[in-house]
Amino acid sequence: MRIDPSTIAALLTVALGAVAAGLFFASLQHSGSLRRALQQWSAALLLGPIGWTLMEWAGGWEFWWLPGKVFVTLSCVCYLRSVRHMSGWGPPDSILLGLVALVAGLTLLYALLWPLEAMRTAFMSLVCGGLCLATAVSASKPLGLPRTGARIVIVASGVAGVLWLLRAGLLYLPAGSPGRELMTSDLAESLSLGLAMLVPSAGSFGVLLMGNDRLLDRLAFRADHDPLTGALTRGALLDRLARLSPAQTGQHALLLVDIDEFKSVNDRFGHDVGDHALREVFAAMGEAAGPDALLARFGGDEFVVVLPDCSEVEAERRARTMNRLVSERPLHAAGQSIGLRISVGAAMARDARNPADWIKRADQALYEAKRNGRNEVRVSSMRVRAPLRAVEAAAETGRGA
Repeated sequence: MRIDPSTIAALLTVALGAVAAGLFFASLQHSGSLRRALQQWSAALLLGPIGWTLMEWAGGWEFWWLPGKVFVTLSCVCYLRSVRHMSGWGPPDSILLGLVALVAGLTLLYALLWPLEAMRTAFMSLVCGGLCLATAVSASKPLGLPRTGARIVIVASGVAGVLWLLRAGLLYLPAGSPGRELMTSDLAESLSLGLAMLVPSAGSFGVLLMGNDRLLDRLAFRADHDPLTGALTRGALLDRLARLSPAQTGQHALLLVDIDEFKSVNDRFGHDVGDHALREVFAAMGEAAGPDALLARFGGDEFVVVLPDCSEVEAERRARTMNRLVSERPLHAAGQSIGLRISVGAAMARDARNPADWIKRADQALYEAKRNGRNEVRVSSMRVRAPLRAVEAAAETGRGA
């Protein structure tokens, strides 16, 4: 029985069209980048076989190859854009659309210059191979080991990329060579084209799993982070402290930060201004704490900062830097300037029996700071009780000697 490639192409278009429709309707249940990712993948599933069908039906009229090759190239572009929406990595649209325009331009030029020659698909195959390999790289970009969905996409896109490039390589062989003769036969060329387009569609299940992973990551982030400031929640902080071993926390410092007179800010200017104050204080804390610190919102106007590998003197220095940065960020509301102040209590992990005791020691130091007039920094059970100012003065004296 003779295999008709155009019939196979039409049947594949119908089958993948059904899968594309299912993905499109599934995308309507989501929003944002996940919706766009699923819609791009569904477009890719449909564009590829439509392009293949147009090329099979082109016959002797070469200009039918133009939309066919453009659709096939666009399908590979859509695969890459779909994964890029989820991983955040990939070439910009200007480059991707430029490649499509290049394929279209060369196809048109070939049809005009050599109207009696059979249309070639070597350059299109080369471009599609590069796009499929870029899709595999994009799926592997999120930090950590790729999960199941990403692995499926990596394998499907990688295999498709190799098939496209192998096809291009055979078509670029010198005329008369066995590989070139094999690939330029009508049946081999059609089936290799269809196979190269069919393989990425096997990654559809992987894309759905990647979307599910993304949703779970988003839910986990929302559960662990305060929606107002972006700081860790109290529960997330306690969970992380519980997972740290004594050897890991031995040289860590914990700062408990409280905004002075915060209730009066809410009462006088409203909760919108109070929310802005919380965000400003959190930003100042992050600036002073550094990129390695853990920052958490512990209560209404209380924050916790965990400083890794930090001495007592360094903990006090950073706390005073926080104090200064907060005071330098006045708020403006109802034509008034609102000065913000914080009190800070610090404790060292090595002085505590467990995380709860560590936080309790910092809370006692904070109470002492509040009792002594607020806008102060106190360190619990410092082994070296010299105030930071005295330490800095001694350092200046040493440099001047």
